[in-house]
This record gives sequence, C-alpha cells and structure tokens, in this order.
Amino acid sequence: MPELKEQLQRTLGDNYSLERELGGGGIGTLTSFWEDPTTSKRPASQTVFLVVRQSASRLTVVLLTAESSSRSSLASLSDDGTNASLAYMYLNRPDSRVEHRSRMHNGSAFLEITGRPATRIRGRYWTDRDSRGELDFDQRSFRLVDDFREAAAMFPAQ
Repeated sequence: MPELKEQLQRTLGDNYSLERELGGGGIGTLTSFWEDPTTSKRPASQTVFLVVRQSASRLTVVLLTAESSSRSSLASLSDDGTNASLAYMYLNRPDSRVEHRSRMHNGSAFLEITGRPATRIRGRYWTDRDSRGELDFDQRSFRLVDDFREAAAMFPAQ
C-alpha cells in the first residue's frame, strides 16, 4: 500500500497532496467503564479488531469482538498535517447467543491516530445504553477481514 501511495503522489506531482491512508485493520483492547449494578464491577477488557475500508469516496469502520460487530453509518477521517483522527457513528449487532445480556445499540467513537503510516489508534467510545469506554489499537495489518475469527487468525499470539 505505501508503494502505491508514493507512486500516485509522484504521478500527481506537487500540486496535489494525497491524504493519510488508513485502510486495513488492527488488533487492540476495548476497556468498558460500565459497572454491573449488582456487583459494582466493570467487565474485563477484551480483544477487539478494527477494520477500516477506505476508497476515494467512502470510509467504513467495523469493530469486531468475540460477541458482536459494529458497522459505521457515518465516518470521517481528519488530518490537519499535525494531528489525525477518525470519528464515526455505528450500529452494534450482538450475536444471537448474547442478546439476552447485550442488546443492539448505537454509538459513536473518536479515535486519535499516531504515525505516518498509522502505528497506533486510540480514543473513546460512548453508546445509547449509557456506556462508555476506551479503545486502543497498537498492531496493524493492511489485510482486510470480515469476521472475528478471521481477524484473530491474523494475530495468533494474542
């Protein structure tokens, strides 16, 4: 991917600038700040995978967990040359086996991007279930995946 971007930039010349490329995926951690009302305990952090599909006209963000997937309905990549961020709204659909304790919900996330190309993506999320937490992705792959099992196979040491 980086080679393609460099080739395109050479072809376009100095009059045009290619924006940051973010397509691919990464493995990270979701830390929820939600507390169980009966025990006052927070759930354990969980491994999650971020999948970003980017084209000239569209940006789609998918977050995969062992129990659900979230797909963006609106996503925006901002880069002012110094700082970059990814903001998106999503619909989360839990697997049928966990719907009794994890209902479908809407949410938003704001993630800051470090590195060129991106080496770390970190930020916050919040939902219409009055839950919120943090996301932190520190390993990247340019390969795109469609489900949690496929994503987990890309990072077998996890």
